[in-house]
Amino acid sequence: MQENIDKRIDKNSIYSVSERFSEFLKARNILQQTVADWLGVTRQNVNNIIKGKSNLNIGQVLTIKEHCPELNTEWLLFGDGEMEDDPDSFNISDNNFTPECREALKKLQLTIDELKEDKKRLIRTNDHLYSLLEKEKS
Repeated sequence: MQENIDKRIDKNSIYSVSERFSEFLKARNILQQTVADWLGVTRQNVNNIIKGKSNLNIGQVLTIKEHCPELNTEWLLFGDGEMEDDPDSFNISDNNFTPECREALKKLQLTIDELKEDKKRLIRTNDHLYSLLEKEKS
């Protein structure tokens, strides 16, 4: 599933999530500090998202959607459709999730983040072991 999402994001890489996020904030005159308060992060974290140095996670997207229900998350994440949702259309990203489902999605994102950190640690360990092996061969 993540691979499919990555492919959809890659297809729109010319106009990135960070650029669409920045465009949305400008169009709505929403301050970075306001978003930081919603997300429980610093203004600098929001600035890093806008500059493309960091990514929004699913929990953050859902939180932003709670504060800005007109935001079309398909547009934000994939560049599909318009910036604002058509109020007559159904979108899986709308506020149709139960609180339990939202909580499950946030936990899923935390698990994904933990797995990414585990992967980084394993790669570092592997690199270290490889360098030790190379030293022993010399």
